[in-house]
Amino acid sequence: MSSVADRSSRPQLATYAATKAAVKSLTESLRMANASYKIRVCNVAPAKIRTPMLITANLKGDQIIEIQDVVNAVLWLFEQPQSVCIRDIVIAPTTYEP
Repeated sequence: MSSVADRSSRPQLATYAATKAAVKSLTESLRMANASYKIRVCNVAPAKIRTPMLITANLKGDQIIEIQDVVNAVLWLFEQPQSVCIRDIVIAPTTYEP
């Protein structure tokens, strides 16, 4: 599980963004290493998810996704044919802007 932070940088989140970018890179390496075994690997990158930690943040409701949104997206990945590998999926609010 990565994050949309792997796609943008902010001074106050530099370490977090760097670790998520590393997860994205590792995911791609694992995908390439296991493709011949028909093992699919996908980088799942959600935006801010409604959690107890974010409740105290002063965010508008349209800037946060629900945990169920991420669950639904991951389940959708498993529904894809074995011949298809979704390499990267971003789950964000419709109004999301990085």
